[in-house]
Amino acid sequence: LCGSALLDEGVEDFIRWFHNLSFTNYEEREDYFKGRVFKVRHDEKGNRLTFIKALEGTLRTKEELTYLKEGKEFLEKVNEIRIYNGSKYELVNEVKAGDIFAVVGVKGLKSGDGIGIKNIDSYDMVPTLKSKVVYREGLNPKEVLSWFKILESEESTLSVSWDERLKEIQVNIMGKVQLEVLKEVMKNRFNEEIEFGTPEILYKETLNEEVIGYGHFEPLGHY
Repeated sequence: LCGSALLDEGVEDFIRWFHNLSFTNYEEREDYFKGRVFKVRHDEKGNRLTFIKALEGTLRTKEELTYLKEGKEFLEKVNEIRIYNGSKYELVNEVKAGDIFAVVGVKGLKSGDGIGIKNIDSYDMVPTLKSKVVYREGLNPKEVLSWFKILESEESTLSVSWDERLKEIQVNIMGKVQLEVLKEVMKNRFNEEIEFGTPEILYKETLNEEVIGYGHFEPLGHY
């Protein structure tokens, strides 16, 4: 069996044989749903889409999802269940173990969270830089902040914040390339062109107690 994804050769055969030769022992239970969140997005109307892989049981529209966050139990109603194919989707009334789908109405889950199972330990990369958001004069800062909060819900490492003293929106980033990506995302999704200030290093050091520092400066030409 051979092929090339780049040339679109043999891909269907590979997927078909992979499906035929692999087996997943899903439990066909009706009473208790289990799943794993693998990403969060928003549609063109601003609806929050929580994408889930069903691992056990059945989930139906208008049922409540039960999950744990920081030791507390939460219940949220599933208003819609969508099966996506690219940018298009089909509304369905129920999903079963093995299905990949998105739900509308659930707002408290993030990528990696488990439903009826343990959450996956987070190993996200830690941003090392921060940058301020520069936008056109006359644009409401609260509106810009709300856009970035939407992006933050999809990518939590952004850590979007409002600096009251400086009156500016700040985001945490990994590097300049990410800023270019954010510019493109803002233009495509919110129809607004923005810029960013010069990235600054995120200093993580914290003093545990008061210290005294000494400095000695040699005069020029002392040698």
